[in-house]
Amino acid sequence: IHSEKGRKIFEELKTKLNYKIISNNELIKGVNELTSSTKINIKREQFFKDLNNLPYTVLNNKYLPNNIKTKTEKFFRKILVNTKTYKQIKKIAKKILKRK
Repeated sequence: IHSEKGRKIFEELKTKLNYKIISNNELIKGVNELTSSTKINIKREQFFKDLNNLPYTVLNNKYLPNNIKTKTEKFFRKILVNTKTYKQIKKIAKKILKRK
């Protein structure tokens, strides 16, 4: 809980929730974005240009396409996350892609 307002809300709701108290170290384990900066996306500059010039629907379709490829990727990602193999498969894929 990051704020007094958050703590008050939690206190009001905690009898209705299932929760587990964990240490800060356990919480951030494996979440690099909480402890270091992420890499700047190579499409960032173009995205902000498009943001100022394109209608929302065109921008959304360009950067968040909802096609068969993205639907398939999301489907398999969910399976891998649910089977707790996503991180291992991602590491293997990165190693294979670096070789090319």
